Amino acid sequence: EDSHECRICGKIFPTYQALGGHKASHKNSKSNASASAAAGRSIAAQRRVHRCTICRKIFPTGQALGGHKRKH
Repeated sequence: EDSHECRICGKIFPTYQALGGHKASHKNSKSNASASAAAGRSIAAQRRVHRCTICRKIFPTGQALGGHKRKH
């Protein structure tokens, strides 16, 4: 599979390692502040997929996708 989704907030990451680093941010939260912030954002924004039209790789942000596309 080319993408890895966080079960807590639904964000999508291109690698298992990136997902692992992200998941640590949920554990490090001393309160549910990050969960509350995620709930405040639109679900569509959390589930947005940034996919390269050339190689079909998925990135967590449009900025990451833009940097990747320059490599092609």
